Amino acid sequence: MEATRFFKLLGDETRLEILTFLLDGEKCVCQIFPKVKRAQSTVSLQLGKLEQAGLLYSRREGKKVFYGIKDSRVYNAFKAIGYAKARLAKKECCCKTRITSARRFGKVSRGIYGTGVTGVI
Repeated sequence: MEATRFFKLLGDETRLEILTFLLDGEKCVCQIFPKVKRAQSTVSLQLGKLEQAGLLYSRREGKKVFYGIKDSRVYNAFKAIGYAKARLAKKECCCKTRITSARRFGKVSRGIYGTGVTGVI
């Protein structure tokens, strides 16, 4: 994806709020729309755009649909503007490398972006 398209996607307030909320990890649509204070149809439309662009992934569990951040550039963009939640720990998954918020690991980072710097997040 070209940089212009990437930043256009981040330029929408609703999409930016969704991505900010998802920095902590995947969430169900039923958790996302009240948090961003938009109608469920609006949130679903924006989630679809973010997924189609490859920034998010989705998975279904029964009737619930969960979304999470797929593209590490999202984390990098938030990190570049100094957003504290964007500090990450990488976790190997059976199917691919997933990027997960360091908060899932007891708020202790084992190294940020391979720098070997550790500390409490």
